[in-house]
Amino acid sequence: MTFQESDLIFNFSDDDWEVIRYDTHRYYRILSGVGLKGVDFLGIYKRRQVVFFEVKHFRSPQFVDAKSYDVLKNPDIFINRVTGKLEDTLKAIRVIIQYLERKSWYRLYLRYHHL
Repeated sequence: MTFQESDLIFNFSDDDWEVIRYDTHRYYRILSGVGLKGVDFLGIYKRRQVVFFEVKHFRSPQFVDAKSYDVLKNPDIFINRVTGKLEDTLKAIRVIIQYLERKSWYRLYLRYHHL
């Protein structure tokens, strides 16, 4: 699996990773309309660990102006932005799970998937 984000290319092994581009996923797009931010990618590593990816490429053209470099001068700005995206992502995942749990086909899938 190969993804491009902020002029960077990420390669994930098909054997170890399941990765989706979260910020373009259809469920996220619906929820982003209410002001929720989202991380760039969600990954599941070896079916055991969930990993959240937020990509920032500080050498890209979008960070040329002085305002963008404030993030580098003050790490708290960067940490607050990433933390906010992570919190919003977790909120959205909870909403998505609640939505899916109401669907009978999803409940059936869960029942037989864990056998």
